[in-house]
Amino acid sequence: MLSASSGQVWPQSQERVDTLAVWYTIERGDTLTPPRRVLLPEPLKVHDANATHVWGVWEDELGVNYVVGRRLVPPS
Repeated sequence: MLSASSGQVWPQSQERVDTLAVWYTIERGDTLTPPRRVLLPEPLKVHDANATHVWGVWEDELGVNYVVGRRLVPPS
C-alpha cells in the first residue's frame, strides 16, 4: 500500500493482467466514488503518484535502477 503525495491511497491487489500488476486508487475521505483501477508493469516499484503520473523505480536486466514516470490516462 502506498500513501501518495496527492492524498490518495494506492493499495496493490493480488490480481494480475498478463504481466501487469493491478493497483487501486482511493481518494481519502471519499466514500462515494468507487476505487480507480490502474495497471502497471510488475517490475515497477511504485513510490509516489499525483493526478497525472505514477512514479517509481525500474530495475533493468543488469541491476541498474532508473526513476520512471508512467502517465495516467483518465478513467473512462
